[in-house]
Amino acid sequence: MTPDQIAERIAAIHATHPHQYYSKLQPLWRDVLHAIADGAPDAHLLAAAALRTGKPPTTQEKPLGYASVLSLVKASEGVSAAAEAADLGLTSKAIQARRRNALRKLGARDPAHAIEILRERGEITDADLKP
Repeated sequence: MTPDQIAERIAAIHATHPHQYYSKLQPLWRDVLHAIADGAPDAHLLAAAALRTGKPPTTQEKPLGYASVLSLVKASEGVSAAAEAADLGLTSKAIQARRRNALRKLGARDPAHAIEILRERGEITDADLKP
């Protein structure tokens, strides 16, 4: 695969699946690495551009734990970390860290984006959310 083909596929994935960008991009990492190994011109630039978007995704999507999903749902409903922490007997910093780590694992921008990703992955349904 040439660098131009890799760039076209990355652009197509981003255009058609912006919310699943990282998970859909994962198969291309091998192509980028092979292009670099083969000394393809500008392959290092493609790799650098891809790396700017975030670290490469893991080989498998790992489901989030119940507590992380629940925390993201609460965050999307406007529940503050302090309020959730008080309900659970934890510190607000612990809840903030839980939410931050969950967003990172999903590659989400914010709790609403995380909920969208979890719905698409089938980890939550509309019944799991308050109306």
